[in-house]
Amino acid sequence: MFATASQIGKPYKSTNIPQMDVSFRPLTQPSGKIQYVALIESEETLREMDNHEENAAVSETIPPKPDIFSLGKDPIKTFYIGSVTVIGLFILYRILNKNK
Repeated sequence: MFATASQIGKPYKSTNIPQMDVSFRPLTQPSGKIQYVALIESEETLREMDNHEENAAVSETIPPKPDIFSLGKDPIKTFYIGSVTVIGLFILYRILNKNK
C-alpha cells in the first residue's frame, strides 16, 4: 500500500505494453490505381488475410453489392421507417378527407 501511495503525483507508466504489427497492404481501385492502407493486426490475422488474397486472386469473383434500400436486421430502423410511413399515410388521409 505504501508503494502505491509513494507514486502519487508521478506519471503512470504501464508495464504491460501490447505488441502490435503494422503492415501496409495494397488496395486496388476500380480505376486501376493502387493505394496502400495501414493495418494493425496480429500475425494470425495477417496469415489469414494473405491466404484469402491468394484465393481471391485465383477465383477473381466479384462479391454481390449490398441492397441500398435494405434496413438490415435493426429493429429501431424498421420501427422508425414504419412510424414515418403511418404518419405520412395519416396526413394523406386527412388531406384527401378535407377535399371531399
